[in-house]
Amino acid sequence: MRMKINLMKILHNVLLLTLFILLISCKAEEQTTPNNNVPEMPNMISIGDTNKIELVTWNIEHFPKADYTTEYVKAIIEGLGADVFILQEIQSKNKFASMLDEMDNYNYYLQTNSIGLNLAVIYNNVFVNIKSTIELFIEDDYYFASRPPLLVNLEWQNNGITKELTIINVHYKCCGDNLISYVPDVDGKWDEEYRRLKASELIEKYISDNLSDKNVIVAGDFNDAIDEVDSTNVFLTFLDKPTEYKFADMDIAIGDAANWSWQGWSSSYPAIHFDHILINNNLFDEFDNSSVVDVIKLEEYFENGATEYDNNVSDHRPVYFKFTP
Repeated sequence: MRMKINLMKILHNVLLLTLFILLISCKAEEQTTPNNNVPEMPNMISIGDTNKIELVTWNIEHFPKADYTTEYVKAIIEGLGADVFILQEIQSKNKFASMLDEMDNYNYYLQTNSIGLNLAVIYNNVFVNIKSTIELFIEDDYYFASRPPLLVNLEWQNNGITKELTIINVHYKCCGDNLISYVPDVDGKWDEEYRRLKASELIEKYISDNLSDKNVIVAGDFNDAIDEVDSTNVFLTFLDKPTEYKFADMDIAIGDAANWSWQGWSSSYPAIHFDHILINNNLFDEFDNSSVVDVIKLEEYFENGATEYDNNVSDHRPVYFKFTP
């Protein structure tokens, strides 16, 4: 009888041990099985060139827009390989910082604002060093929709050549009726076009008063077209001074709408070229002699095209400026 009981105990223990081994094996298999839901990342064509300076302006709409936005943006930035990325609408500071922690040779500076659509500059620290930063027009941030411009003084170095640049990252007020109203409404508020007009005037005066000897680049989401008649053009303060300022992307603005930076994929509005790169006359020679300015059609690198890009990354395409220092 005792032998029978011992045999039953042994069988019971063997059964428990077998079940335990099976559970451990299943758990291990479950942990090592790849997640097939991770989307395929875009395989970018690099615009980087060790003998040139590349700057990209990009509104990465409400970053991160979706579950895998950080993976997409990381793949795009590393794939493009530009020296400087001038970014708008960084909504999560923590996820932005975590993404940069995983990127070799890239550092960043992020400027927060009261509405949480922050401005940032990402730079390749092999070639670029940020010397100083300034938050502009804090007292006049109403004209910039509570997103004061970010000024970054940086230095690019390679092969014994040094180039200092002053970059102003902007995100103008959106929307409007394409008419500039110089009279406040019943609530005492100025209309959108007037605010963009005032923003341009403030920036031009600041450059004229403080940066006339600097290599200045104003880049970002200006939320308006530069190819308009004078009566509706919020950029006349620059356009009326062609010996002092030039929109490097003007040829894109006056060209085919299919090449513009904002296509309105998920909107009822038509395509508009919103994202611009303005330079001062200290960079005219570089622009005329060696530059490339273009819109990067990121949706073409996505398996499901514009729908996948718009849903997961942004409704804006980047614009880049490349030149020999």
